Amino acid sequence: MPVRTCVACGVKKFKSNLVRVSIDIHGFVNIGPTNNQKGRGIYLCSSYVCWDPDSYKSGLEKGLRITLSDAIVDTLFSYHQDKLDSPFGEAI
Repeated sequence: MPVRTCVACGVKKFKSNLVRVSIDIHGFVNIGPTNNQKGRGIYLCSSYVCWDPDSYKSGLEKGLRITLSDAIVDTLFSYHQDKLDSPFGEAI
């Protein structure tokens, strides 16, 4: 099984246990557990600590080769609130 690294905390986990954040050629952010996303991508743990913008900012900007905008932060925050809002990353 492929192993990837969380850009926020640096922990290596199986790819299926991380959430992929990618950006396509049109600048749209795609977030999800699927491996079918196209474009440059980074991985985050599902832990709420790793979804703090201060944790992932430099890793996300370097990995996706973009400057973090308020719209991207809002998109990530919305995903976190809807899907991962618990200390263990499981939906409530």
